Amino acid sequence: EKRKSLPQKPDVPITSAEYEKQASESYKTTMAACPGCGRTFLPDRLEVHMRSCCPEKSETSAPAPAMGLGSSSSGSKAVAGAGPKMRTCYLCGMQFGKASLEIHERACKKKWDAANAAAPADQRKAMPEKPSAPLSSAEYEKQAYDSFQSTLAACPNCGRTFLPDRLEIHMRS
Repeated sequence: EKRKSLPQKPDVPITSAEYEKQASESYKTTMAACPGCGRTFLPDRLEVHMRSCCPEKSETSAPAPAMGLGSSSSGSKAVAGAGPKMRTCYLCGMQFGKASLEIHERACKKKWDAANAAAPADQRKAMPEKPSAPLSSAEYEKQAYDSFQSTLAACPNCGRTFLPDRLEIHMRS
């Protein structure tokens, strides 16, 4: 059976700090680590997690021994800060996955054109330049970010930069 026995309540009167420490240690021993990513789960939830994390191991492997909250094994696949490669939109500064960026940029360009056309003539700006290809990922990010930064308007009082519609709100305060 995958379930463990309930942790025991201390018999001897102890301070709240000692109680918290013992309760935390007791809870940590009930956790099981995923052999794929090293994250810890309650044993009955580990099986569900393993179906999406490492499908080849979910049916054949038994849960790894408990490792405690927030710990990971040295052979862990998980890397801090690793995630999908995101690209910055040169128009709005938001980040999107590589596949979504082209779709977003088309919609963002239409939105930019509409907002720029609706703005008073003295507040209209030229369309920012799209970073030219081919660039390395870091070069593309820098050019896209710089292009977006050029669209921001500086406050004449404090010098902070804002999107043009947000500058009006900032100026009221």
